[in-house]
Amino acid sequence: ESNEKILQIKNQICADEIVFTVSDNGMGITPEKLEELLNHPSENYGAQNVHHRLQLLYGRKYGLSYESTLCHGTTVMITLPRLLP
Repeated sequence: ESNEKILQIKNQICADEIVFTVSDNGMGITPEKLEELLNHPSENYGAQNVHHRLQLLYGRKYGLSYESTLCHGTTVMITLPRLLP
């Protein structure tokens, strides 16, 4: 088993949105901590501030979202509208 730390950054361009995905293979986040991260802005001000600003600029379907599996890693998705020139 490898102890190599991996950080992946990807993007996916769809017809009307762009999704940036940042993933790691770290310890992950417990379901309780993930719930706090998503719903308690006073404790996670930076991430919540970015999320709410993106929603104010582009609408409620945009912003940050998280997925995490304990002992397997965490993924953060940043969803933005695809703005054409």
